[in-house]
Amino acid sequence: MDHQTRRSIAHAAHRPYYYVVFPDSNECPANPKAVAEDYMMRRLSKEQEAAFEDHFIDCNRCATLVRRTAEYVEAVRPAAKNVRSESDS
Repeated sequence: MDHQTRRSIAHAAHRPYYYVVFPDSNECPANPKAVAEDYMMRRLSKEQEAAFEDHFIDCNRCATLVRRTAEYVEAVRPAAKNVRSESDS
């Protein structure tokens, strides 16, 4: 995945890190899957979000986790809306 694609994912993703990434660090977070999920669900602080974005733009492993998490969230979102609408009826 090239740099531009990663940056596009960062800005197109639903923005929801040391549990995250220290600023100016090349190391992945302790639990990258959890951080990718928190990022997509907008559960990170603005500082954590920015640090994670700066990291995954250059980290293929974390960029892949963000992409896969984004795909999962987008696939589940319609089903969640259906469940909510049925419970409101």
